[in-house]
Amino acid sequence: MRTIRFLALILFACNLSAAETLRLPNIFGPKMVLQQGKPVHIWGWAKAGAEVKAQFAGQSKSAKADGEGQWLLLLDKLETSFKGRELVVTSGTEKITLTDILVGEVWVCGGQSNMEWSLRSSRDSDLEVASADSPHIRFIRLPHIARPTAQEDFPVTDETSSEGNWRQAIPEQVENCTAVGYYFAQRLSRRLKVPVGLIDVSWGGTMAQHWVLKDTLKPFPEMRPYLEQFNAAMKAWREGGEKEGADKRYAADLKAWEKARAEAKAKGEREPRRPNQNNYTTPANKRQPGGMMNGMILPISKMTIAGALFYQGENNSFGTSWKPFHRTFPAVITDWRRVFGNENLPVGLVQIAGWSTRRSMTYDMNHHTNVIREIQHLTWARFKNTGLIVTYDTNSNGSIHPGHKRPVGERLARWALAEVYKATAPQIQ
Repeated sequence: MRTIRFLALILFACNLSAAETLRLPNIFGPKMVLQQGKPVHIWGWAKAGAEVKAQFAGQSKSAKADGEGQWLLLLDKLETSFKGRELVVTSGTEKITLTDILVGEVWVCGGQSNMEWSLRSSRDSDLEVASADSPHIRFIRLPHIARPTAQEDFPVTDETSSEGNWRQAIPEQVENCTAVGYYFAQRLSRRLKVPVGLIDVSWGGTMAQHWVLKDTLKPFPEMRPYLEQFNAAMKAWREGGEKEGADKRYAADLKAWEKARAEAKAKGEREPRRPNQNNYTTPANKRQPGGMMNGMILPISKMTIAGALFYQGENNSFGTSWKPFHRTFPAVITDWRRVFGNENLPVGLVQIAGWSTRRSMTYDMNHHTNVIREIQHLTWARFKNTGLIVTYDTNSNGSIHPGHKRPVGERLARWALAEVYKATAPQIQ
């Protein structure tokens, strides 16, 4: 049951210290998948100095919370299991029980909209969603969280939310799964005969620098304008009275718009556009250098995983956004490997699809998309234990968002099976 976890979050929101209550991070939940074949991290918060015990698959491990109430323990290597079992965590009289936990291969799926693209929005979704029959493929889509500072966890509104909760690849739930990730998991599971867990951290419209540590970005000369722009926005937000000041400005602008709208309507003229309330919110929670690393990657960075898939580059091909890409795209690999604690973490890189000019979708050999593709290729050639998935030929609808995601996911699976798992093809007699 997850009720205790949500009760803990409610208490935390009421200004009680998280260190006073046993709590797991929200990446842990019912129906999740734990990584096989490696020691598995379990971590969380409890009363400072309290002993915490975790029990799973016949193992019992304990740890002591530090002075800030943080604790971490390691389960011994786990064997593949399609049988749902309980993860029980206790501290004193407090107890958390998570049910239906499988053991298999866990992959992080990151990038922008082409990775975020859901199964229900992809080609042949009517057939794919209705015929999904893989309850052993589990996925969790993280909420979009960007912050200027490192976050320990991500929020979950409730147990039924499509974000922040583990779901299964069944018709009632699979439509919200990343389509690329789904086809990757489907092929991986069939070939390796294992459950697969997908952690979806994708966010449409993001650039490579959003997924990198801010300290990594600071020395890059090409990043200076982006860092200065964000700092200026935060300064203006503070000097403008923060939320109180923004609410007043929005109310005033809304009133002025209503007046202008009425006047335009009376004259038969085109009505002005309504003020966008999102423009009156803090820049601290929007796309920013290092923001998604802080809000979406660091909260799950202790998770034991098999590897990562990264499909991004489109937004770095607009205007002059390509300029820092030769530094920031490789930094995604080095920083993800650093924070996940694995310098050899397998990373599957997806090259952006075949489009050049966004408005006309025609090919322009001088367009920045080709710069991005070349940097993606050079990055793959530079780093060991990475795969480069070419998708130029998959863009059958001439869009920045190719609807046919199966070839992308299956090509990623082919790379992983060949290079990560060394799964050779059976000999045909």
